[in-house]
Amino acid sequence: MIRASFYQNPKAAPVPVDLNEADGCLLFQTGDQKQSWNLLETTIVRLHGADKWSVYRSADSTESLLLEDPQFLKSLFSKYPQWGKTNQSKVRSSRSTGTKLVALFIVFLVLVGLFFWKGLPLVADLVAIRVPQSWEDDLGDSFSKQVLAETPVDTAKTRILRSFYGRLLAPESGESSGEHRPIELFVIKNDVFNAFAIPGRKIFIYDGALSRMNSYPQLVALIGHEAGHVEGRHSVRTMFRSMSTYAVFSFFFGDLTGLAGVLAENANNLRDLSYSRDFEREADKAAHEFLCRNQISQKGITGLMEIMNKDAKSSGAEMPEFLSSHPLTEERLETAKAEIKSRPCKTRSEDATLQALFEELIKTN
Repeated sequence: MIRASFYQNPKAAPVPVDLNEADGCLLFQTGDQKQSWNLLETTIVRLHGADKWSVYRSADSTESLLLEDPQFLKSLFSKYPQWGKTNQSKVRSSRSTGTKLVALFIVFLVLVGLFFWKGLPLVADLVAIRVPQSWEDDLGDSFSKQVLAETPVDTAKTRILRSFYGRLLAPESGESSGEHRPIELFVIKNDVFNAFAIPGRKIFIYDGALSRMNSYPQLVALIGHEAGHVEGRHSVRTMFRSMSTYAVFSFFFGDLTGLAGVLAENANNLRDLSYSRDFEREADKAAHEFLCRNQISQKGITGLMEIMNKDAKSSGAEMPEFLSSHPLTEERLETAKAEIKSRPCKTRSEDATLQALFEELIKTN
């Protein structure tokens, strides 16, 4: 005999009963009425999250017994194999369903996490490269006004730098050059070794970077790297990634003006913008190609990296990465050396005009 609870229907209050089994029947008494349920006619349902079972009198009956003794149930399964075979599978199925639901919920959470961690930034990246160039130019003009208002620009060196760049073949673009405004360069009065590009095809180079160089191929490499960020639209893509949720919704619901306002409020962060490793590799490759396109020694890029490494070690501080804000790695320097070895380019003799302009740029004020 075991204790069980009898339910007249699912909404009825439980009635404690003493339950016995005899001759293939479950026997118990409710009030003055004796009950005898043929086991072969009953149906079992396991309650989720507990070792409890509801035994229904028949498949279409609302009367049930709540069993909480697994040993009693096992004894019935053993004593009546035919009944046990049918109902054990239902118990296992119920347990399996619960397990599957938990597993599916976990998978759902993982997928949601992956989407926000990996998928949403990728969607934002696809959105960023599809926004109109005119929108990016307008955004860049807004950024530029803020940067120029808050950052001292060396106008004399800016003119020289633009003359220097004007003697070079422009970097190749994946789109028709007619769709782009020319790249615009500025020299910032700051002793830090750094440079950055902003939307609208504008490049800012710190005076501290110029003063540490010892050859004009290094400056060509620096410009080529930053131009790689420009042509790859890396700054906008990086900002869209960092603001992926807002950016994606703004694009699909036509609120790019609102997005531009949010980005403009963070214009100063562009000077500390950290590009992804993939973007940095693309920009390094662009620097190699820019040097080759102009038939200038590819050692310009390795020389620039070596100067930055030396400067970082001597200062004891964490230096901005080559033309962005995370540290320069030896891996990139070794990659650059391997690139030069595997893809040597034709170089022309020294350009006296470029050399003279470079010397003007590196003069101290």
